[in-house]
Amino acid sequence: SSDADAPALYKITGNPNWNNPDGYAKRSVVVYVDGNDNWCVQTGTQIEGARNSAEPYAELCSPTDANDNVPSDAVEGMTLELVGANLKGTMYTPGGAESGEPVGDAHIGLERITEEVWCTDDDRNNAPEADKDENGNPYWCVGEWYEWLGGSNTAQFGSNKGAFALSIVEPGDYRLRVEVPWNWSNPEVELAPFTVDFTVASGNGCVVGNTDPENCDVSGIIDPAFTPVPDTALYAGEYPSPTLSGTLYDKDGTAVVGGGWLSVHNATTGEWITGSGTVWNGARKGRFAVSLDEGTYNVEFHPNWENRDAGVRNVVSGVTVTSAGIIDPAFDYDGGCPEGTSTTDQDTCLRSPAIDGPVLYRADDCDDASCAEPMPWAHAEALSCTSTTISRDNCQTWVDWGNTEDDGVLKMALDDGSYLLRVFPNWDLKQTREMELEVVVAGGVMTECAYGFGGPCLDAEGAFSADFDAVPPNVFIRVEGVGGHTVDSSRYVIIESCDASNCSGTNEELGRYLARYSTSESKPRLDLYLSFGDDDHNDN
Repeated sequence: SSDADAPALYKITGNPNWNNPDGYAKRSVVVYVDGNDNWCVQTGTQIEGARNSAEPYAELCSPTDANDNVPSDAVEGMTLELVGANLKGTMYTPGGAESGEPVGDAHIGLERITEEVWCTDDDRNNAPEADKDENGNPYWCVGEWYEWLGGSNTAQFGSNKGAFALSIVEPGDYRLRVEVPWNWSNPEVELAPFTVDFTVASGNGCVVGNTDPENCDVSGIIDPAFTPVPDTALYAGEYPSPTLSGTLYDKDGTAVVGGGWLSVHNATTGEWITGSGTVWNGARKGRFAVSLDEGTYNVEFHPNWENRDAGVRNVVSGVTVTSAGIIDPAFDYDGGCPEGTSTTDQDTCLRSPAIDGPVLYRADDCDDASCAEPMPWAHAEALSCTSTTISRDNCQTWVDWGNTEDDGVLKMALDDGSYLLRVFPNWDLKQTREMELEVVVAGGVMTECAYGFGGPCLDAEGAFSADFDAVPPNVFIRVEGVGGHTVDSSRYVIIESCDASNCSGTNEELGRYLARYSTSESKPRLDLYLSFGDDDHNDN
């Protein structure tokens, strides 16, 4: 029973018991309550992943005195029937059904994989043919979309420990996302999360719109970590042995970091490969584990978003994995921990920030420095320099990035050297060009910071502090209608860099795009700072 009486849609999910010996899958239903003791079940939503988009709500229960979706039967209750699962089996530690142990309370998420296209006509018309797929869409605006359908936990104890049950009712491409139990406590066995991608074919009753799992055949999944059990309709899932495992520590190498996360990228292409979090709490707090195929990777270690004082991202570059699924013994894994830290496996420490301070801005209606406030979600990129002279010509190698996040504070770790730091605004708060800051790092801390036009980007104590409004404008643009009439709506102003050879004529695009700004009725004038010699061009 439920006391829900506020007019709204409610999703109700029935789950099997923890041991689930009969292998049922959970069932969900969406119910509308109208606030007058009337309710009804939304048809077509009694499956896992149930969702509803019907509007307006007033049309959901008809007539108004209906108590369920069949008003004539005078039924005042609802029966939620669990469905028989068609994807069932048991999860094991490395070794599988032969030598592994069942893993209880592991979460298995189910996702539907579909192709997502967000290309515009301009994308299709302007992209080179070599960069398009068979449908004429550029590769950069086509990708996979993972729709969360729900999931299930494996049975926690008893003779059925480790068993899972899921229901799939429609054909398509799917992914199982298998996580490590949050309370896993066996210090002798490390588990790494993994995914299984598979396709359910269309046939018989397994068609779009089907709601009965018995009509869908999910046999034939082929994956090293997910194998059929002979002479049954069950699968044996096996956690892979981790390639990379250890504990994440703070910048001082003393406190473990729970709720941190790591992201693994192909070292050559930068492609994201996989990711995982560190254990939030308990005896294994701060532990991480990932399984990787043969290749070379860059691994990013991030702090818990709620504790940025623990340190900033540390990147371990060039991690080489052999065909045997282990880190190449010739690769010297350096977790970047302070000298004297006791480490094992691939223990890693966060880094101390060389740049640590606010990025400031002022609202458009305020010219007083006293109203400057931190800008959340500004973005910064650091370019390393080939000499101590900081300029665009000498500083062209991208090395790192950072965001200010909600607090408006920028934290970045940089090796000793000279950098051109480009700080981009959050356009929802202020439309202006990026700042270019000249930064010197020595001994792991920032020793110098100056705006590109001159003047320090430091606060009264000498710490980093950059203000978008400290950059003096040198270009003023006022947008007016014909004859000087006021423009009563917003207008875009696009700035492009060009030189004498391409700043004349009527071409739509005269030079290299720099930035776009918008005016409004209350602010028809733009005050901008444009530097001289932007990428060997004069800004015009």
